[in-house]
Amino acid sequence: MIPGLFRHLLAPAAGSAQIVSAVGAARTRLFWVSLEFTEAGLAPFPEVLVARLPMPAALSQFHGLLGRDLLRRFESFEYEGRRGCYSLRDRPEVFTWLRRWL
Repeated sequence: MIPGLFRHLLAPAAGSAQIVSAVGAARTRLFWVSLEFTEAGLAPFPEVLVARLPMPAALSQFHGLLGRDLLRRFESFEYEGRRGCYSLRDRPEVFTWLRRWL
């Protein structure tokens, strides 16, 4: 997430951690935040532990990444590569079971 955003929000610190990614390793501070998706109608996450790291140059147009630990809280995450769009669901669709049979 954007490092300066944490100063603005006065997010409570939660310690530090070693972050290892494809672009390298770094020591960083961790913060507790609440995530709400008001326009999407998804359920909020009242407590999420986030790392304060600048994005690498190749990802500079993004403000942050959702990790697998957060994505697994959703019912489903679908990305359509050719269309460049994604969808997140926090509860099953009405006919989810039918989709698995097709």
